[in-house]
Amino acid sequence: MAGPGNPGIAGTGGGLGGGGSGGSNATSRDGAAGTCFSGGSGSGANTAGTPGSLPGIDGGEGGSGHIHTTSRGSGGGAGNPGGVAANNNSTAVDGESRTGGLLFAFCGVYGIGTGTIDANGGDGGGGGNNGGGGSGGGNVTVLCGANAGGPTPEANGGLAGDSGNDGGAGGPGTAQIITGWN
Repeated sequence: MAGPGNPGIAGTGGGLGGGGSGGSNATSRDGAAGTCFSGGSGSGANTAGTPGSLPGIDGGEGGSGHIHTTSRGSGGGAGNPGGVAANNNSTAVDGESRTGGLLFAFCGVYGIGTGTIDANGGDGGGGGNNGGGGSGGGNVTVLCGANAGGPTPEANGGLAGDSGNDGGAGGPGTAQIITGWN
């Protein structure tokens, strides 16, 4: 379907987010599903004809962009590594080399400090005519004692590649603090 990419599926019940699809002037591919260890990779964008390449599974490589005509560009999807942009007199960029991972932090009765711990997804490549999809967020679980505080967990999906037809954002993962654990 032509237009902006679709967002990735949100992780539920401790799950990790899926990758977003690339924006397209024609047809784009879906981002990859999240696994138990990594958020899904985003798909590459497409200007016309053949869609960008499929994203890798299991948190693999982001999909590469595809171009069909002159003076156009398509961003790559985020993944490990990020997908390569397709440029023809354009400013499209590669997808970020990152997917959300899996992180468990154990803090004792007195906590482990403040700040943020993140397993955020990577951003899709923008510029050109069509943006790549962002990768999915991971899982950050902080286990603390009854009265303990801990850092703020984040597992956001990566941003959509910004362009004429934006890619889809990566789906959010799971970010949680569980207290009363000893």
